[in-house]
Amino acid sequence: MNKITLKFVSESFEVSKMQITKLEINNDLKDYWVTFKPNSVASLRKGFLKITFKDESSSKEKVRYLILNNPFLIYLDNQIELRYKGKLQFYIHQSFDKASLKTMIKQLKEKKNQLNLIKAYQENNIHFYDSFEASKLNDEIFYQSAVLNFELIKEEK
Repeated sequence: MNKITLKFVSESFEVSKMQITKLEINNDLKDYWVTFKPNSVASLRKGFLKITFKDESSSKEKVRYLILNNPFLIYLDNQIELRYKGKLQFYIHQSFDKASLKTMIKQLKEKKNQLNLIKAYQENNIHFYDSFEASKLNDEIFYQSAVLNFELIKEEK
């Protein structure tokens, strides 16, 4: 496979790079991935990305995940530029034990119920919660759903 340079550009224009073999995008948190192709542009409200690369020490393929708000990607000339806001945090797959899984599912259900309540208030013109709070809760649900559905943990540096 061709080596692709993945260039990360933060909102404060901090730049870092890594060599990858493939970048895939998941738009609905199901196990369906779309490979990001050359000469493409993507702008996502919420981005869940899968990065495949060769480990330098073992030369085995490794996978890392990113969960980002408003990522913007451009793929030209064997380089993908990924512009992002916030902190760049990589995740790896690791199976959860049953107790952790139960706790996480319960927390996610509580957040979904809270969001449904906010939406019901908004539909009835009761402005008990502001739209920023609903948006923030929606982002938390997306993040927790990605972590839960794909059994992800933060990668230690």
